Amino acid sequence: MTVTALEIVLPGKVAPHELQQVNRQLPAPAAGHVLLRMEATGVSFAEQQMRLGRYYDQPAFPFVPGYDVVGTVVETGQGVDAAMAGRRYAAVTKIGGWASHLEVDAADLVPVPDGLDPAAVETVLVNGITAWQMLHGLAKVRSGGTIVVLGANGGVGSTLLQLARHAGITAIGTASARHHDLVRALGATPVDYTDPGWLGRIRQLAPDGVHAVFDHVGGPGLKQSWQMLRRDGTLVSYGAASAKNDEGNPQLPFIAAYARIKQWHYSPNPRSAYQYNFWDGLKQRDTFRARLRRDLTEVLRLLAEGVITPQIAARLPLSRAADALVLAESRTVAGKVVLVPDPTATTRALVSEPESGAPVLRTVHVPAPGAGELRVRVTAASVDPVDLFLAGGAGRAVYGLTGTFGLGSSLTGIVTAVGDDVTTFAPGDRIAAAHADLSAPARGHAEETVVPAEAAAPLPDGLDPVDAASLPLNALTAAQLLDVLGPADGRTLLVTGAAGGVGGYAVALAARAGWTVTALARASDRGFVLRAGARELVTTLPGPVFDAVLDAAVLESAALGAVRDGGALAALTSARPATAERGVRTGLVASVPDGPRLAELLELAAEGVLELRVAGRVPLEQAATAYEAVAAGGRRGRWLLVSASR
Repeated sequence: MTVTALEIVLPGKVAPHELQQVNRQLPAPAAGHVLLRMEATGVSFAEQQMRLGRYYDQPAFPFVPGYDVVGTVVETGQGVDAAMAGRRYAAVTKIGGWASHLEVDAADLVPVPDGLDPAAVETVLVNGITAWQMLHGLAKVRSGGTIVVLGANGGVGSTLLQLARHAGITAIGTASARHHDLVRALGATPVDYTDPGWLGRIRQLAPDGVHAVFDHVGGPGLKQSWQMLRRDGTLVSYGAASAKNDEGNPQLPFIAAYARIKQWHYSPNPRSAYQYNFWDGLKQRDTFRARLRRDLTEVLRLLAEGVITPQIAARLPLSRAADALVLAESRTVAGKVVLVPDPTATTRALVSEPESGAPVLRTVHVPAPGAGELRVRVTAASVDPVDLFLAGGAGRAVYGLTGTFGLGSSLTGIVTAVGDDVTTFAPGDRIAAAHADLSAPARGHAEETVVPAEAAAPLPDGLDPVDAASLPLNALTAAQLLDVLGPADGRTLLVTGAAGGVGGYAVALAARAGWTVTALARASDRGFVLRAGARELVTTLPGPVFDAVLDAAVLESAALGAVRDGGALAALTSARPATAERGVRTGLVASVPDGPRLAELLELAAEGVLELRVAGRVPLEQAATAYEAVAAGGRRGRWLLVSASR
């Protein structure tokens, strides 16, 4: 499976709104890897520093940011358990997470418990692992102890407060006054670091010093953090935020802090000092992965149990990564800014590609519904002869199509979103529709698609939502062919291809309208055509004895021979239309979507006037089976592609 991924690229030291959006085709995952569909990623301090070129382990420009990610495996590479597909995992990637899809080493994935919000999980990946390892791995603070957390409203800080509360540890958290309510809600005592007397306030709260200080600021203030400790306390430094806007080598603040911390740690006193590095031990990759998996699993357990409340500052779609970065850098929000898939999300769709003579399943981007449009999660779609015509390439020249385009005209589904000015439908409505935009990236043969509201109709109660997908294009075409012929007025009508998709509906609609209908079909179809309303069945094309002919079989000029002088012929638009003669009036029809008319036809199907005939049902992934069956012919009814997303 080939996927087109939307990636957010950081091209250099640029302003947030100079980030680039790139669509890149991803190959199948390599051996040992998986293809992950992103469900949540985020903006951390690391990405903010990377934008400035000041991250300690700065990647070379250009690159895709994204330190961690939550997503669902959509494809597995060689040697990877195929059962991983369809399951949700978390991964720490350092870069690459800001993409709709990305390739990840399967060994780096950690299973996400069922029922957790991906955005909530995203807030505790690097933040949760960092907080857990610092509190319980380095500082080893016991119940009854007291800690100070600088930047308590941040991602790591807020998680530290919650882990401390769960462990019975008293916490003091520094934050600006506007975040004090949050700090209190997380079980800590807030201290305003902008107050000149903030150090004195901490000494009042902990006269004997604290058991641990967690300092992400670094710089000159590191000495103040060291002085807050009690006699046997522990300082954990895990950042250098004070130097974020400095010029020069971004590693120098860390090197300076490292030297000072080592000096303190090994000086003759019972206090300890550590510089935390998330990536410590990476050279022993298996051991590193096992530790990360163990610690994240514990953090996710606490999240699932409600011990940790996710601090989500905002959720923004991936395409608004620049806005997310601005918001995160503003330092006005509490918690983490999370990026989620765009409303212009991707979907799997059956498409025709320029160099392919057969339909192929691809992941494509579907636009958000515009004014007057519906976004629909497809339930089922029919495979019609026109789909074979388009997929095989012959239809490209006829319809002037280029590039890659979606397939499938008739569908049923559930509305998931509506565009502006849509008042006739709402999310959750079951609908049927005819999709006429031949150039759309995803049409009926997809998991999701966008259709005009005026092309859709409500699905009546009692009508099977899968089988009903066989109706829209064929029944609309039949009805519009009959419109060309005018009122019945007791006239006689021959329907060619009377047992086919269009012809079967034409027989029933014509008989109901008062025509005297003769059906041209195989002898084995007698039962069906008579049940539909035909007076008789013929197996060969008669002479010019009928007032009108509805040519559903696309017999073209041959069908004209069955019309009496001065009669009428209704035919489908084709490359070789019949030429009018003997005063015969001809009308050509290229079916057009018509929501109100489709609603009437669906009601007739619900009443049993129109018979839904299904030759077979297969999943979207097995579309080749349906296409081959339609090409082979011989079976009545439509083959239906059933979407797994329904």
